[in-house]
Amino acid sequence: MYLFEQVVDEMEQKLYALEDQNQDLVSYYRKAIAISSQSLSDLKAIKQLGKFNTSEKEIIFFKKLKPAILSRLIYFTNLYNIEISKPITSSGKIIKYCKRKIEKYQQYIDDNIEFYKYIKTGNKKFDQIYFRHSKLDLKYYPEMYNYYSDPDFNTTHDTLLATLLAYEKLLTDLKAEIHSLKRKSTKNTGTVLDLKMEWKANKIDLVELIYALHSSGALGENQIKLKDLATACELIFNIKLNDYSRKFLEIRSRTSGHTKFLDRLKDALEDKMKQFDEYKTLPIQSNDSRYRLIENYLKKSDKKNRKL
Repeated sequence: MYLFEQVVDEMEQKLYALEDQNQDLVSYYRKAIAISSQSLSDLKAIKQLGKFNTSEKEIIFFKKLKPAILSRLIYFTNLYNIEISKPITSSGKIIKYCKRKIEKYQQYIDDNIEFYKYIKTGNKKFDQIYFRHSKLDLKYYPEMYNYYSDPDFNTTHDTLLATLLAYEKLLTDLKAEIHSLKRKSTKNTGTVLDLKMEWKANKIDLVELIYALHSSGALGENQIKLKDLATACELIFNIKLNDYSRKFLEIRSRTSGHTKFLDRLKDALEDKMKQFDEYKTLPIQSNDSRYRLIENYLKKSDKKNRKL
């Protein structure tokens, strides 16, 4: 299984590197499609070299590894098509366009809701049927054309699973875009989301902060989902995090300390406090801002017959 896992890991690393490059969305999606498509071809080539020696390995391949790559291909292909077909006339039309896409993807999930629940609840009862091509039963097969086109590389439900995973992520992205467009079209609401803030640190630093806030309970115990917190930070800081869970895995794999960004925040705050303490001990000069503050305070105190 190591070779299969290596293909998935290499794809994620390439997509991760691609994410931080300065480029327009269409170019980014094209390159992401090429990376995920090549990874799927590599996975298939390795699969053709031999057969699985256990049913457990076969299930892992078709339930975990292949969908991890195929879902990326479906996800980026849909994003590309959404971007090139998106209206450019007004925010209102873009919002309507996004809502139509949301209805489409949600309908697909609703049509397959029982299998969606099966996956989300971690059920394994029918894995032998869903994720082993040797156990093919056509009454369980939702998209038979995949099996007929290549029966050695498809099971009854691996493509369905990959599609559901991709559509779930697309729904999150589209809802976030609608939220962002509505925020931009509303002027002077006085909320923090109206401030033009831009995240200048690395994306992985923001992911570290998001996970720290979520795990600390600072926002209320079980009051906000991780993905909702990530979406809110994307909106506030005008940034796109994409696969933040993958970045969290990279944070966990660090060997020289896991919380690099949080450590820098702590050091920066302590330095600021130290500077303030040093500033307070300096002699007060007549041109010092502190001198003017004290002078104004004394004037006000004299008027009210108060002593400093």
